[in-house]
Amino acid sequence: MTTSHFYQHFNHSRPLIQSFASELTKDFDLARFLYLEVTHQAVKHKTHLQPDTLEEWLINTMIKTYDKLTQKKSNRLMQNGDSPAFFYDALPITSDY
Repeated sequence: MTTSHFYQHFNHSRPLIQSFASELTKDFDLARFLYLEVTHQAVKHKTHLQPDTLEEWLINTMIKTYDKLTQKKSNRLMQNGDSPAFFYDALPITSDY
């Protein structure tokens, strides 16, 4: 995909990934971070992306990034001796998967 085609398709998908980030986590700062990280990864890998699978790739990348972030937080809590229940109570509850 050329750079100009990538940005055309990405700009079309931007509202989708912004709203998905907000739905995935109710924390504005974390949603912003997820959006920026997925944008960074998309730009980094733009030559390997295809227009027909871009939105699916963006959503999957966001889910994987969110999972990694929450796993790291869970591991830090466990290392500090905190209860894992504390961590899971603090996670946003989403029903859309």
